[in-house]
Amino acid sequence: MLNYLKDHAEEVYPLLEERGEKVRAGVLKALERHGIDAIVTGIGSLYQTHFPLHPGVVLDSPHAIHKLTNLEKKEVEFRLRMMTKGVHVMHGGGALSYAHSDSDVDRIIEAAGEVGREMAEEGRV
Repeated sequence: MLNYLKDHAEEVYPLLEERGEKVRAGVLKALERHGIDAIVTGIGSLYQTHFPLHPGVVLDSPHAIHKLTNLEKKEVEFRLRMMTKGVHVMHGGGALSYAHSDSDVDRIIEAAGEVGREMAEEGRV
């Protein structure tokens, strides 16, 4: 596998970066559409969804994530609700692989929108 990735790096990594950017922007927009204050971080194919305790939070370290975001309520809730939509996320996100298709990315974004709607309907913004 490592040899394949090395030999096809110009094909694989730009695609992963493109899909990673799409999922980060899409999840953020899907949640914001329902009034859910979120920050989606990541690089390359990685993404994580965070729920800041107050507006204007800057997440520049793991310490900031633990101190300035709602880990116990919204991140656990978000992960469980995503699971009920058929999307398994770790810590509010995950890593896309070369096997993930554009439709898989679209499904992650769609599920985030459904979860955002549910959270907003229950006053969990």
